[in-house]
Amino acid sequence: MPFANEHAARIKSPGQYVRFRRKNNHFKSGIHVIFGIKKNGSSEVQSIRFNKNKFTVAQAKKWLRDNNFKPLLFEPATGEGNIMFGEHEHDHYRGGHIMERQFVPMEDKAEGDRFQPRFRFTETALDRHGEVVVASGGDLRNWKANPQIFFGHSSFYAIGLGVPSTVNQTDKFIDSDLFFDDDGDDQFATMISLKVQKGFLKTSSIGFRSLKRTPPEEPVVKGQTGVAHVKWELYETSIVPIPALVKARRLKHGAIRDEFDVFRGQVKEFGFAGLDDDLRFWAEQGIVEDELAEYLGFGNKTSIVVPKQLADVLGSIDKRLTNIESALKAESIEAVLEETNGISNTSDRILADIDKMRGYLLNGDG
Repeated sequence: MPFANEHAARIKSPGQYVRFRRKNNHFKSGIHVIFGIKKNGSSEVQSIRFNKNKFTVAQAKKWLRDNNFKPLLFEPATGEGNIMFGEHEHDHYRGGHIMERQFVPMEDKAEGDRFQPRFRFTETALDRHGEVVVASGGDLRNWKANPQIFFGHSSFYAIGLGVPSTVNQTDKFIDSDLFFDDDGDDQFATMISLKVQKGFLKTSSIGFRSLKRTPPEEPVVKGQTGVAHVKWELYETSIVPIPALVKARRLKHGAIRDEFDVFRGQVKEFGFAGLDDDLRFWAEQGIVEDELAEYLGFGNKTSIVVPKQLADVLGSIDKRLTNIESALKAESIEAVLEETNGISNTSDRILADIDKMRGYLLNGDG
Protein backbone atom coordinates (compact mmCIF):
# COMPACT_ATOMS: atom_id res chain seq x y z
CA MET A 1 0.00 0.00 0.00
CA PRO A 2 1.21 3.59 -0.50
CA PHE A 3 2.40 5.54 2.53
CA ALA A 4 1.87 9.08 3.61
CA ASN A 5 5.37 10.44 4.13
CA GLU A 6 7.67 8.06 2.28
CA HIS A 7 8.14 6.76 -1.24
CA ALA A 8 8.35 2.97 -0.98
CA ALA A 9 10.47 0.69 -3.19
CA ARG A 10 9.89 -3.02 -2.64
CA ILE A 11 13.08 -4.88 -3.58
CA LYS A 12 12.13 -8.39 -2.42
CA SER A 13 8.83 -10.06 -1.60
CA PRO A 14 8.31 -10.02 2.21
CA GLY A 15 6.93 -13.57 2.37
CA GLN A 16 10.38 -15.21 2.41
CA TYR A 17 11.47 -13.71 5.74
CA VAL A 18 10.75 -14.58 9.38
CA ARG A 19 11.59 -11.15 10.82
CA PHE A 20 12.20 -7.61 9.68
CA ARG A 21 14.35 -4.79 10.95
CA ARG A 22 14.17 -1.14 9.93
CA LYS A 23 17.28 1.03 9.94
CA ASN A 24 16.65 4.73 9.42
CA ASN A 25 19.10 6.77 7.34
CA HIS A 26 21.01 3.60 6.49
CA PHE A 27 22.37 4.74 3.12
CA LYS A 28 22.16 8.48 3.76
CA SER A 29 19.88 10.96 5.46
CA GLY A 30 16.30 10.35 4.36
CA ILE A 31 16.90 6.87 2.88
CA HIS A 32 15.70 4.12 5.20
CA VAL A 33 16.04 0.35 4.78
CA ILE A 34 13.90 -2.57 5.86
CA PHE A 35 16.07 -5.67 6.16
CA GLY A 36 14.45 -9.08 5.78
CA ILE A 37 15.92 -11.75 8.08
CA LYS A 38 15.70 -15.38 6.95
CA LYS A 39 15.49 -18.54 9.04
CA ASN A 40 19.22 -19.21 8.63
CA GLY A 41 20.06 -15.78 10.07
CA SER A 42 21.13 -14.19 6.79
CA SER A 43 19.66 -10.81 5.88
CA GLU A 44 19.18 -8.66 2.82
CA VAL A 45 17.46 -5.46 1.76
CA GLN A 46 13.74 -6.13 1.50
CA SER A 47 12.59 -2.58 0.79
CA ILE A 48 13.87 0.99 0.69
CA ARG A 49 11.96 4.06 1.87
CA PHE A 50 12.58 7.68 0.87
CA ASN A 51 11.55 10.68 2.96
CA LYS A 52 9.24 12.65 0.67
CA ASN A 53 10.48 15.94 2.15
CA LYS A 54 14.03 15.15 0.99
CA PHE A 55 13.44 13.21 -2.22
CA THR A 56 11.04 13.72 -5.09
CA VAL A 57 9.74 10.66 -6.91
CA ALA A 58 12.18 11.31 -9.75
CA GLN A 59 15.12 11.68 -7.34
CA ALA A 60 14.21 8.47 -5.51
CA LYS A 61 13.97 6.48 -8.75
CA LYS A 62 17.28 7.93 -9.97
CA TRP A 63 19.00 6.95 -6.71
CA LEU A 64 17.69 3.39 -7.11
CA ARG A 65 19.00 3.18 -10.69
CA ASP A 66 22.37 4.68 -9.74
CA ASN A 67 22.79 2.13 -6.94
CA ASN A 68 21.66 -0.90 -8.99
CA PHE A 69 18.39 -1.51 -7.15
CA LYS A 70 15.55 -2.84 -9.33
CA PRO A 71 12.32 -2.59 -7.31
CA LEU A 72 9.46 -5.02 -7.80
CA LEU A 73 7.12 -2.18 -6.93
CA PHE A 74 7.52 1.57 -6.43
CA GLU A 75 4.81 3.58 -4.66
CA PRO A 76 5.06 7.38 -4.31
CA ALA A 77 4.08 8.96 -0.99
CA THR A 78 0.43 10.01 -0.80
CA GLY A 79 0.94 12.93 1.58
CA GLU A 80 -2.15 11.83 3.52
CA GLY A 81 -2.05 10.47 7.09
CA ASN A 82 -3.31 6.98 7.84
CA ILE A 83 -5.95 6.66 10.52
CA MET A 84 -4.37 5.17 13.63
CA PHE A 85 -3.34 6.05 17.13
CA GLY A 86 -0.06 7.90 17.41
CA GLU A 87 1.81 10.47 19.37
CA HIS A 88 -0.02 13.34 17.72
CA GLU A 89 -3.79 13.39 18.03
CA HIS A 90 -5.83 16.31 16.69
CA ASP A 91 -9.44 16.81 17.73
CA HIS A 92 -11.44 18.75 15.13
CA TYR A 93 -14.29 20.75 16.61
CA ARG A 94 -17.31 22.00 14.74
CA GLY A 95 -19.90 24.11 16.54
CA GLY A 96 -18.38 23.22 19.90
CA HIS A 97 -18.69 19.47 19.39
CA ILE A 98 -16.13 16.88 18.33
CA MET A 99 -17.11 15.98 14.78
CA GLU A 100 -13.99 14.13 13.62
CA ARG A 101 -10.80 12.80 15.11
CA GLN A 102 -7.81 12.40 12.84
CA PHE A 103 -4.86 10.31 13.98
CA VAL A 104 -1.50 11.09 12.47
CA PRO A 105 0.83 8.05 12.46
CA MET A 106 4.05 8.04 14.44
CA GLU A 107 5.78 6.26 11.59
CA ASP A 108 4.42 4.67 8.45
CA LYS A 109 5.04 0.97 8.21
CA ALA A 110 6.05 -0.98 5.16
CA GLU A 111 4.52 -4.36 4.52
CA GLY A 112 6.55 -6.68 6.72
CA ASP A 113 8.09 -3.76 8.66
CA ARG A 114 6.14 -4.61 11.77
CA PHE A 115 6.89 -4.10 15.44
CA GLN A 116 7.76 -7.61 16.63
CA PRO A 117 8.87 -7.66 20.28
CA ARG A 118 9.98 -10.82 22.09
CA PHE A 119 8.35 -11.88 25.34
CA ARG A 120 9.02 -14.46 28.00
CA PHE A 121 5.71 -16.32 28.12
CA THR A 122 6.52 -18.28 31.25
CA GLU A 123 9.36 -19.63 33.36
CA THR A 124 9.80 -22.52 35.79
CA ALA A 125 9.69 -20.21 38.79
CA LEU A 126 7.43 -19.16 41.65
CA ASP A 127 4.54 -16.88 40.75
CA ARG A 128 2.68 -14.52 43.09
CA HIS A 129 0.40 -17.37 44.19
CA GLY A 130 3.27 -19.64 45.18
CA GLU A 131 2.58 -21.91 42.20
CA VAL A 132 4.91 -23.11 39.45
CA VAL A 133 4.27 -23.69 35.76
CA VAL A 134 6.90 -26.10 34.45
CA ALA A 135 8.07 -24.70 31.12
CA SER A 136 9.03 -28.04 29.57
CA GLY A 137 5.57 -29.47 30.37
CA GLY A 138 3.73 -27.04 28.11
CA ASP A 139 1.91 -28.38 25.05
CA LEU A 140 2.03 -25.58 22.46
CA ARG A 141 0.85 -27.51 19.41
CA ASN A 142 -2.69 -26.12 19.25
CA TRP A 143 -1.53 -22.62 20.13
CA LYS A 144 1.01 -22.65 17.31
CA ALA A 145 -1.83 -23.42 14.89
CA ASN A 146 -3.79 -20.42 16.26
CA PRO A 147 -1.28 -18.24 18.18
CA GLN A 148 -3.65 -15.78 19.80
CA ILE A 149 -2.44 -12.74 21.73
CA PHE A 150 -5.09 -11.11 23.96
CA PHE A 151 -5.17 -8.18 26.32
CA GLY A 152 -6.06 -9.08 29.90
CA HIS A 153 -7.05 -12.68 29.00
CA SER A 154 -10.18 -11.45 27.24
CA SER A 155 -11.02 -12.91 23.82
CA PHE A 156 -12.94 -9.70 23.17
CA TYR A 157 -9.54 -7.98 23.01
CA ALA A 158 -7.72 -10.16 20.47
CA ILE A 159 -4.91 -7.72 19.69
CA GLY A 160 -2.30 -9.75 17.83
CA LEU A 161 -0.60 -13.04 17.08
CA GLY A 162 2.45 -14.93 18.22
CA VAL A 163 5.13 -16.05 15.76
CA PRO A 164 5.41 -19.85 16.15
CA SER A 165 8.67 -20.07 14.18
CA THR A 166 10.39 -17.99 16.87
CA VAL A 167 9.29 -20.04 19.90
CA ASN A 168 12.08 -21.25 22.17
CA GLN A 169 10.88 -23.79 24.75
CA THR A 170 13.41 -25.12 27.26
CA ASP A 171 13.34 -26.69 30.72
CA LYS A 172 13.60 -23.20 32.20
CA PHE A 173 11.44 -20.92 30.05
CA ILE A 174 9.29 -20.34 26.95
CA ASP A 175 10.02 -17.28 24.79
CA SER A 176 8.42 -16.09 21.56
CA ASP A 177 8.08 -13.10 19.29
CA LEU A 178 4.66 -11.57 18.78
CA PHE A 179 3.14 -8.76 16.76
CA PHE A 180 0.07 -6.55 17.00
CA ASP A 181 -2.88 -5.71 14.73
CA ASP A 182 -1.64 -2.11 14.77
CA ASP A 183 -2.22 -0.81 11.24
CA GLY A 184 -4.93 1.51 12.55
CA ASP A 185 -8.06 -0.51 11.74
CA ASP A 186 -8.17 -1.78 15.34
CA GLN A 187 -7.57 1.32 17.41
CA PHE A 188 -7.41 -0.54 20.72
CA ALA A 189 -4.77 -2.99 19.43
CA THR A 190 -2.82 -0.07 18.00
CA MET A 191 -2.94 1.71 21.36
CA ILE A 192 -1.63 -1.40 23.17
CA SER A 193 1.14 -1.78 20.60
CA LEU A 194 2.24 1.81 21.19
CA LYS A 195 2.18 1.34 24.97
CA VAL A 196 4.41 -1.72 24.59
CA GLN A 197 6.77 0.18 22.28
CA LYS A 198 7.02 3.06 24.74
CA GLY A 199 7.50 0.76 27.74
CA PHE A 200 4.24 1.55 29.54
CA LEU A 201 3.16 -2.09 29.15
CA LYS A 202 5.98 -4.62 29.42
CA THR A 203 4.60 -7.80 31.01
CA SER A 204 2.60 -10.82 29.85
CA SER A 205 0.61 -13.75 31.22
CA ILE A 206 -0.44 -17.14 29.83
CA GLY A 207 -3.91 -18.64 29.74
CA PHE A 208 -3.68 -22.42 29.96
CA ARG A 209 -5.42 -25.67 30.88
CA SER A 210 -3.69 -27.68 33.58
CA LEU A 211 -3.38 -31.35 32.64
CA LYS A 212 -1.27 -32.67 35.52
CA ARG A 213 -0.46 -31.13 38.89
CA THR A 214 1.76 -32.06 41.80
CA PRO A 215 1.08 -30.89 45.39
CA PRO A 216 3.25 -28.41 47.30
CA GLU A 217 4.52 -31.31 49.41
CA GLU A 218 6.43 -32.35 46.27
CA PRO A 219 7.98 -28.98 45.37
CA VAL A 220 9.55 -28.34 41.98
CA VAL A 221 11.33 -25.18 43.15
CA LYS A 222 12.39 -23.93 46.54
CA GLY A 223 9.75 -21.96 48.44
CA GLN A 224 6.80 -23.41 46.54
CA THR A 225 3.55 -23.22 48.55
CA GLY A 226 1.03 -24.01 45.81
CA VAL A 227 0.70 -26.69 43.17
CA ALA A 228 3.10 -27.24 40.28
CA HIS A 229 1.54 -27.52 36.82
CA VAL A 230 3.84 -30.14 35.30
CA LYS A 231 1.69 -30.83 32.22
CA TRP A 232 -0.45 -28.13 30.63
CA GLU A 233 -1.82 -26.83 27.33
CA LEU A 234 -1.31 -23.22 26.25
CA TYR A 235 -4.51 -21.46 25.17
CA GLU A 236 -3.32 -17.88 24.73
CA THR A 237 -0.84 -15.27 25.89
CA SER A 238 -1.98 -11.85 27.06
CA ILE A 239 -0.41 -8.47 27.52
CA VAL A 240 -1.21 -7.47 31.10
CA PRO A 241 -0.30 -4.55 33.40
CA ILE A 242 0.46 -6.84 36.38
CA PRO A 243 1.38 -10.50 35.77
CA ALA A 244 1.18 -13.47 38.13
CA LEU A 245 4.76 -14.31 37.14
CA VAL A 246 6.99 -11.27 37.55
CA LYS A 247 9.55 -12.61 35.09
CA ALA A 248 7.01 -12.87 32.26
CA ARG A 249 7.96 -9.70 30.44
CA ARG A 250 9.29 -8.20 27.24
CA LEU A 251 12.88 -9.31 26.78
CA LYS A 252 15.41 -6.52 26.78
CA HIS A 253 17.67 -8.05 24.14
CA GLY A 254 15.08 -8.36 21.37
CA ALA A 255 16.33 -5.29 19.51
CA ILE A 256 19.96 -6.36 19.98
CA ARG A 257 19.15 -9.77 18.51
CA ASP A 258 17.55 -8.19 15.44
CA GLU A 259 20.46 -5.80 14.97
CA PHE A 260 22.85 -8.72 15.28
CA ASP A 261 20.95 -10.78 12.69
CA VAL A 262 21.24 -7.90 10.23
CA PHE A 263 24.94 -7.48 11.05
CA ARG A 264 25.61 -11.21 10.73
CA GLY A 265 23.95 -11.27 7.32
CA GLN A 266 26.00 -8.32 6.14
CA VAL A 267 29.22 -9.92 7.41
CA LYS A 268 28.47 -13.13 5.48
CA GLU A 269 27.78 -11.11 2.34
CA PHE A 270 31.30 -9.65 2.63
CA GLY A 271 32.70 -13.19 2.70
CA PHE A 272 33.72 -13.53 6.36
CA ALA A 273 32.57 -16.94 7.56
CA GLY A 274 34.22 -17.06 10.98
CA LEU A 275 31.88 -14.83 12.99
CA ASP A 276 29.62 -17.62 14.25
CA ASP A 277 32.58 -19.74 15.39
CA ASP A 278 34.08 -16.79 17.26
CA LEU A 279 30.80 -15.92 18.97
CA ARG A 280 30.13 -19.53 19.89
CA PHE A 281 33.58 -19.72 21.50
CA TRP A 282 32.99 -16.47 23.44
CA ALA A 283 29.59 -17.72 24.63
CA GLU A 284 31.03 -21.07 25.76
CA GLN A 285 33.81 -19.32 27.66
CA GLY A 286 31.35 -17.01 29.44
CA ILE A 287 32.82 -13.89 27.82
CA VAL A 288 29.36 -12.92 26.53
CA GLU A 289 26.58 -12.42 29.09
CA ASP A 290 24.48 -15.63 29.28
CA GLU A 291 21.16 -13.96 28.52
CA LEU A 292 22.56 -11.99 25.60
CA ALA A 293 24.32 -15.06 24.19
CA GLU A 294 21.05 -16.96 24.40
CA TYR A 295 19.11 -14.36 22.42
CA LEU A 296 21.87 -14.10 19.83
CA GLY A 297 21.53 -17.84 19.32
CA PHE A 298 24.72 -18.95 21.07
CA GLY A 299 23.35 -19.79 24.49
CA ASN A 300 23.83 -23.55 24.44
CA LYS A 301 27.05 -24.03 26.33
CA THR A 302 28.99 -27.19 25.66
CA SER A 303 31.46 -28.79 27.99
CA ILE A 304 35.06 -28.32 26.94
CA VAL A 305 37.03 -31.55 27.09
CA VAL A 306 40.77 -31.09 27.45
CA PRO A 307 42.57 -34.06 25.86
CA LYS A 308 44.37 -36.11 28.53
CA GLN A 309 47.60 -36.01 26.53
CA LEU A 310 47.56 -32.22 26.54
CA ALA A 311 46.69 -32.12 30.23
CA ASP A 312 49.69 -34.35 30.96
CA VAL A 313 52.00 -32.12 28.91
CA LEU A 314 50.75 -28.96 30.61
CA GLY A 315 51.21 -30.60 34.00
CA SER A 316 54.76 -31.57 33.09
CA ILE A 317 55.59 -28.04 31.94
CA ASP A 318 54.14 -26.56 35.13
CA LYS A 319 56.31 -28.91 37.20
CA ARG A 320 59.43 -27.99 35.20
CA LEU A 321 58.72 -24.28 35.61
CA THR A 322 58.47 -24.79 39.36
CA ASN A 323 61.81 -26.61 39.27
CA ILE A 324 63.38 -23.76 37.27
CA GLU A 325 62.17 -21.24 39.84
CA SER A 326 63.76 -23.31 42.63
CA ALA A 327 66.99 -23.73 40.65
CA LEU A 328 67.25 -20.00 40.03
CA LYS A 329 66.86 -19.30 43.73
CA ALA A 330 69.64 -21.84 44.42
CA GLU A 331 71.72 -20.32 41.61
CA SER A 332 72.16 -23.78 40.08
CA ILE A 333 72.88 -23.14 36.39
CA GLU A 334 73.08 -26.87 35.57
CA ALA A 335 69.58 -27.50 36.96
CA VAL A 336 68.12 -24.53 35.03
CA LEU A 337 69.62 -25.82 31.76
CA GLU A 338 68.29 -29.32 32.38
CA GLU A 339 64.74 -28.13 32.96
CA THR A 340 64.70 -25.70 30.00
CA ASN A 341 65.99 -28.47 27.72
CA GLY A 342 63.15 -30.66 28.94
CA ILE A 343 60.62 -27.99 28.01
CA SER A 344 62.22 -27.46 24.60
CA ASN A 345 62.05 -31.16 23.79
CA THR A 346 58.27 -31.15 24.23
CA SER A 347 57.60 -28.10 22.00
CA ASP A 348 56.41 -30.10 18.96
CA ARG A 349 54.09 -32.15 21.16
CA ILE A 350 52.70 -28.98 22.74
CA LEU A 351 51.88 -27.39 19.39
CA ALA A 352 50.12 -30.51 18.12
CA ASP A 353 47.99 -30.82 21.23
CA ILE A 354 47.16 -27.11 21.32
CA ASP A 355 45.79 -27.45 17.79
CA LYS A 356 43.72 -30.39 19.02
CA MET A 357 42.42 -28.38 21.95
CA ARG A 358 41.47 -25.54 19.61
CA GLY A 359 39.34 -28.00 17.69
CA TYR A 360 37.51 -28.86 20.91
CA LEU A 361 36.95 -25.21 21.73
CA LEU A 362 35.65 -24.11 18.35
CA ASN A 363 33.92 -27.18 16.99
CA GLY A 364 33.38 -29.52 19.92
CA ASP A 365 35.48 -32.18 18.21
CA GLY A 366 39.09 -33.20 18.02
